[in-house]
Amino acid sequence: MRNECCRSRALKSEDSDSKWTSVVRRALSWIVPSVVLAALPKCPLCLAAYVALFTGFGISLAAAKFAWWAIGISCLVALVYVSATTVIGFIRSH
Repeated sequence: MRNECCRSRALKSEDSDSKWTSVVRRALSWIVPSVVLAALPKCPLCLAAYVALFTGFGISLAAAKFAWWAIGISCLVALVYVSATTVIGFIRSH
């Protein structure tokens, strides 16, 4: 009988850990794409300069332009996905 009590305590602590990690994961899913989108240089030439500055190798303007669009679109898609799942979860809970 005593083992069941200990198991229920262990399950409660695991449940609270999973809730905490879920909250952190959800917050990061909003923060990371938002910060990347905000920190993204406004022109592809600046992106090429930042790549050269931080990595030591240069990329062409065409590659920088493609990377700029790819990063921007992927961040927007991630934010739309997170927003949609939040709205759907809110609607289902109410």
